[in-house]
Amino acid sequence: MGSPKPIFDDELPQSETEDAVPLAPVSPSIVSGSGKTSNSSAASPFEESSTAASLDAALSSLTLCDPEADRMFRALATIFEASQLHDARIAFNLQPGDDVWTLLQRADSYEEQGLKDIPSLAAVKNVMEQMLLLHSQFLLPALRIVADKSREASWRIPFGQSGLMDFGSSILSAEDTSDDLKVQALRLIGNSCADTDENRQRVLQYGDLQSIVQQLKNQNLASVTVPVLYNICRDYEPAQQQAFQKNLLPLILDLLDNGALDSTPSFGYLCRLFDMCEENVEMDTSPDEAVGIFLQASIKPDIDVDDSISLVDIALLHLKQPRFQNTLVENDQFQLALKFLIRTYSAEADLSEDDLPDVASLKTSYRDPEDEKELFRARTTVIQTLAETSSLAAFTAKYASLENPTTEILTNWLVAPQAQLQQCSCIVLGNLACSDEICTSMVADSDIVRGLFAILRSSSDSQLIHAALGYLRNLALPEDNKNILGAAGAIEILNRFWTSDPLPQISHLAAGVVRQLVNGSLSNVRKLLSSLSSDKDSPAFSRTYLSLLLSTYDKSDDIAVRTEIARVVTAILRCIHGQQTLQPARDELLYRLYSLHPDLGRPLASMVVQSQFPVIRSEGWFGFALIARSGRGRPLISNVVSDVTVFGALEKAIRGDPYDTQAESASLSASPLSAYASPVALSPQSGGSAQQQREIRSKDRQNAMILVNELLRNGDENTLNRIERDQLEDLLHAGTRAD
Repeated sequence: MGSPKPIFDDELPQSETEDAVPLAPVSPSIVSGSGKTSNSSAASPFEESSTAASLDAALSSLTLCDPEADRMFRALATIFEASQLHDARIAFNLQPGDDVWTLLQRADSYEEQGLKDIPSLAAVKNVMEQMLLLHSQFLLPALRIVADKSREASWRIPFGQSGLMDFGSSILSAEDTSDDLKVQALRLIGNSCADTDENRQRVLQYGDLQSIVQQLKNQNLASVTVPVLYNICRDYEPAQQQAFQKNLLPLILDLLDNGALDSTPSFGYLCRLFDMCEENVEMDTSPDEAVGIFLQASIKPDIDVDDSISLVDIALLHLKQPRFQNTLVENDQFQLALKFLIRTYSAEADLSEDDLPDVASLKTSYRDPEDEKELFRARTTVIQTLAETSSLAAFTAKYASLENPTTEILTNWLVAPQAQLQQCSCIVLGNLACSDEICTSMVADSDIVRGLFAILRSSSDSQLIHAALGYLRNLALPEDNKNILGAAGAIEILNRFWTSDPLPQISHLAAGVVRQLVNGSLSNVRKLLSSLSSDKDSPAFSRTYLSLLLSTYDKSDDIAVRTEIARVVTAILRCIHGQQTLQPARDELLYRLYSLHPDLGRPLASMVVQSQFPVIRSEGWFGFALIARSGRGRPLISNVVSDVTVFGALEKAIRGDPYDTQAESASLSASPLSAYASPVALSPQSGGSAQQQREIRSKDRQNAMILVNELLRNGDENTLNRIERDQLEDLLHAGTRAD
């Protein structure tokens, strides 16, 4: 993954390393008094010149590529000598016997030995301060020489200690200072602060950061100011904190929005500054349009992978707040996030139009394993954020129509070859499926059902499967959809998750979908009880889809999975015994239910023995009562009831022993989908008022009494021994007395 790379020629910084940025000169040569440049051979800066013209010639011939130019003090001597001839007001005698020329010669000698002469640097600063006051044309080339030298790490602290770096800051705050001078001043400050905390502290101590930040308002200086700020702030929290306190975020956000740094080397450093926002910016202070600006910039053509991800990360940081989520929806910018997902697959994709490119024809642009890893992480984080945003009421109001362009894109992504795009589609559409009207319109669209079922038939991606099952669960809630989905093959498709060994999260959700499908749907109950084979000689003829689901119950040790499968059994019983079921159909289905599933009572037993979820326990007693009314069903539960644990629960239900005051919400409303298949956990919730809890206990006792009465009335010595009969009769009498 690319990062900023220091440059040393005639260009601004690239983005390839995370090192400090040596700020290179803007032009390759020193400008003479006439404003012209020359490529002739360099004259010795210390040679005597009899005329101003010869000095001008020496000055104009001194280029940044010449070996002599690397001798800073010689180059400065040449410039100072020329300036003295042009303007006699500049004083070069600092004190008796200590003139600038002597100091420069001494410093030049020291430089050959690798030594740094601080007094000589201070003298240079003194002369340059005079040049600034007198608006000398020679200040620019002199300052450029010093700025060039500041790229060398060994000179940074001396430049700070001598006051030269502070002089650069004074140029930024001075009135009527040219942009050319400010560029060199910024270079001097930025280079001197690179990896040098002493100089960074000096910038903060003397209040220079404010004037640096303000240079961002000048688009002629922005491309230099951004890497300067990066050098000051990189790995230095005090500078980061103060910079953002000085209004840095709105200024760099404006640069991003107007594209002033697009396709420039400084764009990468702009993105690195945004990386610093998380720890230093209160998102409440960001403007509403911030997220749209970040997302729009992240999908620009030819943007570097690192830069694109940095911009999206800061957008997602904002989107943790409801204000920005709602703004994204209200401004119809949700599609920008979808475009970013496409960009993570193809750098060449044209995202300039409202119509997104066909994802089936995308050509993968990224081959580097580290790039792929980061892009996958970015996609995952974006999808999770879109999951949260799509659960908002504002999102439903905006995108409920299947003809909405954004909704159409998501529908098309159900059959995308990219698993994460399919996952995004399932999650967002699943959250959109939050009303009967929307769900029925989705199921009426055969493309949606086909795409969703294709995922569930063939995908091996657990996150995608989890998202698809969640979407199907919500679609199965409306009564009108149940038979349509069942007829389309939903039960057969879900069978895949009972015959394999999926994650508990997948098993739990798949069982939950079955429960929704059989709630009130006799045709789906019939399908669940149908034989796995039409061949009467095959062992599969006596096995059903419910048999496979119950085998999952036996194999699983996950409480949530076992509970959900047990609830499927009670949903089947409730549907068969419903008022709309005709007696012949009821008898047929009960025969298949009881004759082909001898262990049907075990799941119900697990419901009634637990005390954490009263609503689930009530479902279990209800199921037991229904089974006890059938002659074929009673033998299936008589042995179960005689179990010590189950009998103890039965005794509590009838005698009225105190229940736990916890109860679970039994809402069947659509559930918001997330991007992750989280571990399954059943969490107890408040069961409401004391009156509601009393009603639950009363119903449990009534159903338990029905169970006992039916077992006593129709049981014989083959189903109940004498001791068991006595115990049940005692319970029945206790319950009757309580009435």
